[in-house]
Amino acid sequence: MTQPEYPDCAKRRVATCDVRFENIDQQAACLSGYDQKYQQVSCGKYHGWFRTVLLDDDVGLYFESFNQALDQWGASPLDRYGFIFFMDAGNCAHLGMRVFRGDDILFLPPGNAFDFRSPPRTSFCVVSIDRLVFETILRGSLGPDEASALSRNDTRVIRDEDCAGLLRQLVTFLVRRTGQQDAEGIAAGTLNGAKRSLLELTGGIVSSSFNADSGHPAEDSHSSEDLARRMRDFIRDRRGIGFGPAQLAEEFAISRRRLEQLFQTCFGKSPGEYIQTVKLNEFRSALLSQQNQSRSIGDVAASFEIWHLSRLAQTYRRHFGELPSEARKAMDGSVCIP
Repeated sequence: MTQPEYPDCAKRRVATCDVRFENIDQQAACLSGYDQKYQQVSCGKYHGWFRTVLLDDDVGLYFESFNQALDQWGASPLDRYGFIFFMDAGNCAHLGMRVFRGDDILFLPPGNAFDFRSPPRTSFCVVSIDRLVFETILRGSLGPDEASALSRNDTRVIRDEDCAGLLRQLVTFLVRRTGQQDAEGIAAGTLNGAKRSLLELTGGIVSSSFNADSGHPAEDSHSSEDLARRMRDFIRDRRGIGFGPAQLAEEFAISRRRLEQLFQTCFGKSPGEYIQTVKLNEFRSALLSQQNQSRSIGDVAASFEIWHLSRLAQTYRRHFGELPSEARKAMDGSVCIP
């Protein structure tokens, strides 16, 4: 087989940026093209951090952490492959209804969705690779027919402690090198060699998983978990507005007792608490959006069928660590440090 050609990333300036956030919507938007949405599950003032390292148009590295429990969901762009893993092997989260372990790697072909429930102090890395570049790598290691079949596969979890460790070491090396000096001063051979190693490693991880069938579907279709997932999506789609637990049970034709059991088992909350959390997060997003800056807090609250403003203020402060009025004043506080 012919060896793939690797574009020269040292011909361009490496772009890096560190950002600290108190607004999770702004942080979610940093992963360009993934259409991410975050919701804060735990209570307290939010603090997050996001780092971008763009080697070139072909390969981007994205790192983030946060101090609260979050629901995070989105989908990979149609022109990019993605790899999501932890920078700390001690981390653990849920991918959909399933446990996502410290040494798991989530492989995202273009256009595939993901949905995490992540505890506080989780530290993620996303490696984003241009579709044409990565499919060239796959054809070199698998052959054209297998590579074509793999590119159409759904999201899968690859469980390989050694590969996860190598990925962490390699991206850590790249971050250190790009952070130590101006990118123009980095030896071209060093940067290109590291990029080539990253492409070959990710290609090898996927091809080995394909050949050994060691990957696992990101979601299983167990009836209870599928039902819980569909109810979660129902609540999110409606932003928690216009219904309560009784209407949810009726919509999905289950008893209130089973509804309570499912939510406690799958989400660690009662259905009423989960609906309230979604509604409160959606209200916060609307309150802090640019398009609503001319509207009063009461007007925004009314669109979520929230009428008791003093109770809203108490609930908001308990969940987000500040009053709605304080959140508006602080919404422009994020600073990007190149």
